Amino acid sequence: MDDYISFSQLNDFLYSPLSLYLHECYKTYHTQMYDDIPQVAGKKAHATIDNNQYKKKHWITGMWLCSPILRLYGRADLYNDFTGELVERKRKIAYIYEGYKMQIWGQYYCLVEMGYSVSGISLHSLIDNSRYSLGIPTEDNIHQLKDLINRMRIYTPTFDVLEEENEKSSNSIYAALLPTKK
Repeated sequence: MDDYISFSQLNDFLYSPLSLYLHECYKTYHTQMYDDIPQVAGKKAHATIDNNQYKKKHWITGMWLCSPILRLYGRADLYNDFTGELVERKRKIAYIYEGYKMQIWGQYYCLVEMGYSVSGISLHSLIDNSRYSLGIPTEDNIHQLKDLINRMRIYTPTFDVLEEENEKSSNSIYAALLPTKK
């Protein structure tokens, strides 16, 4: 695994640890070859941030962040340089998954390490325009984040994991790479 871990990999790993490795198999192909409807819709919803088209006073979009201490990196969707609010946008939030929290806690940690003040963090669901405040991460939350990063760094897929992952990932874009049950 690369030395630095991206924010999105935190979420991916919690969904399916094996997905980080299967993603490498697809890395050289154009995303149109393997992205399914949810991935295409998510990328389309994220385009205003990625292309710096979201323009509102005091909001910094797509800000690159890095933590040499945790060896994390990535982009924060929205950061308000006046209020200190950090926002992670998702196309649709039906449930607040642990991976969503880890992503934004990683962004929070990076911002603080880089000297920024963060007054609050939230997730924003674009489809229904709902915002979910998560509050500032506690010491326990930061410990959970560090534990996840450590688990990611030592993770090694084995054949017995393939069977377990096969059930979870049968509907994912990686299904074609998993062994079929006999």
